[in-house]
Amino acid sequence: MDAQTRFELEDLLLRVRREHDTTVLVVTHDIDESVYLGDRILVLSGSPARLVADLEVPLPAERDQVTTRTDEGFVALRSKVARLLNVGKPTMDVEKWAAAERESLSETVPS
Repeated sequence: MDAQTRFELEDLLLRVRREHDTTVLVVTHDIDESVYLGDRILVLSGSPARLVADLEVPLPAERDQVTTRTDEGFVALRSKVARLLNVGKPTMDVEKWAAAERESLSETVPS
């Protein structure tokens, strides 16, 4: 869906949750969406999934797309979640990758 529709649906979900005083569980791969919608964020690892972190969202209950997403707390939490999701993933060694690519090409292209 386009960004404007996503923002409208996120705000609708927050309004429904507030008006009905209910709990909503949102499963998403979008870090910004998790921070914007959540009161807490459960960060899971890759398969097999395990709990990496249980984070409180330090934002006011009343949120709007522009002000909230530029808030220091939003930006800091978004960065923290992104770092947690990269824990344990190997970093790419560019030189090794380039060497492997060159080797792979020399094996497939006849001289």
